[in-house]
Amino acid sequence: MNIDINLNFQPNKPRSTKTLRIFSVLTLLLAIVTAVILLLEIESSAFLLWFYMFYFLIISISLFIQSKGKHIFDLIGKSYLKMDETVIEFKPAMMRKKILKIHWNEIEEVKVKLFEIHLNMNGTLSISKS
Repeated sequence: MNIDINLNFQPNKPRSTKTLRIFSVLTLLLAIVTAVILLLEIESSAFLLWFYMFYFLIISISLFIQSKGKHIFDLIGKSYLKMDETVIEFKPAMMRKKILKIHWNEIEEVKVKLFEIHLNMNGTLSISKS
């Protein structure tokens, strides 16, 4: 029994990869247009144009990554739950490096509710995550 759950997974709306790539190209073009305006110094509000350029560039990159079937959160960090015959491995937060590993022989009782898991362990340790 091997279970591997990606806690970062967020299902996309039913869009085709072609649609995501088209929007990616359009936002990339908007970023290029704002960069050209910055280089020609047509506008006096340069800060706003820099902001728009980076904003459109980031949106374009994230749409392109989604069109490849990956999610932008996977670049920031991983959050997962892995279970096999010997150990439960749990990383609750993307940015933290702390990984919780529990061996099955340390667990006395498991209670699973809708949004909670309670583990009663050997000794006095009790873990509850919601």
